[in-house]
Amino acid sequence: MVVDMNNGRLIAEVTGINGAHGHAIATGTGHGFATSGNDSSIVMFDLKSYKTLTRIPAAEDADAIIYDPASKRVFSFNGDAASSTVVDARKGTLVTNIPLGGKPEYGQSAGTARST
Repeated sequence: MVVDMNNGRLIAEVTGINGAHGHAIATGTGHGFATSGNDSSIVMFDLKSYKTLTRIPAAEDADAIIYDPASKRVFSFNGDAASSTVVDARKGTLVTNIPLGGKPEYGQSAGTARST
């Protein structure tokens, strides 16, 4: 649900999210992302129309999600899969899944990009 934070009114609802756990706003791209934990995916939506643009495969228990402005990528943290799914925030495409170990619940951007 998208709510006006000034008056608490419902503005819109992004559909197709099954088991929402988190959202990330990719500033400068016009895209928002939400984890859909029950079907192990990430939903990319348009920030003006709130329409679903695509569904990106993630991993089991797609949970928290952040946008890293330095790399222009979105990272979901997949607790049961012990991984992070990396998505190109402009294209809405899967970059990779990174095994992390443990049961990651959240992450934080370092604020700098690193070339690989």
